[in-house]
Amino acid sequence: MLRELFDGTHEGGVFEPKPRRRIPIMVGGTSEPALRRAATLADEWQAVGLSPEQFAERLARLRELGGDAVRATTRLAWEGGEAGLAQAVEQAHAFADAGAEAVAVWFGSHEGFADRMAEFAQAHR
Repeated sequence: MLRELFDGTHEGGVFEPKPRRRIPIMVGGTSEPALRRAATLADEWQAVGLSPEQFAERLARLRELGGDAVRATTRLAWEGGEAGLAQAVEQAHAFADAGAEAVAVWFGSHEGFADRMAEFAQAHR
């Protein structure tokens, strides 16, 4: 229904202003029903709370369900600290190796957020 509202083809509903381009729909979750929804309805799937190995397994299942064109993403958290930084960077690379096309990173509290983001970006290179 959202896609129909966004592109103006839904009968009985209107979304204004109409988007200038197609708005991607993301479905999150790792359960079998969530993967089925992602495979049939989504442009993007976001996994949460998985190891890179588990991500690869759920991604394979998404592809089995017909989600070949769905962009696979995940997220992780790093709130600062040198030891945690190395682990977060390693995990981001492991998710990429497992098939993630993007990894969102939560950098903790807004205080110091920009500094942590810059530190992570420098270490990720």
